[in-house]
Amino acid sequence: MATATYNNIDIPYIYSQDVSTKVIGERTRTARGKMRQDSIVTKKVYELETRPMKKADADLLIDELESTKFASGTFVIEGVSYQVYITDISAERTQFEARDGSGWQADGRKLSLTIEEV
Repeated sequence: MATATYNNIDIPYIYSQDVSTKVIGERTRTARGKMRQDSIVTKKVYELETRPMKKADADLLIDELESTKFASGTFVIEGVSYQVYITDISAERTQFEARDGSGWQADGRKLSLTIEEV
């Protein structure tokens, strides 16, 4: 699947990527029912989910967000760079066998992220 980074910190093991587009503007109907719309700009919204990873790998990203108070950062996915806010992050505790051969991980994490373009 996709590889991504946030402020040069890898977001590893992405297996689910949902991209939607938000239209920023105003939409209303006239008295005769005709739709009128003023589109100001469109913004991408990424919903990412990762496979289980070591707690230390997840903590790199979580610590970066907490240290910057969730300020905007540079998000790179599939070679394209965006200025974004990570508006939601959740870390589910899970157990798994590490892919690097280091054995059973009792304190793994699965991340779910909502990333919105600035």
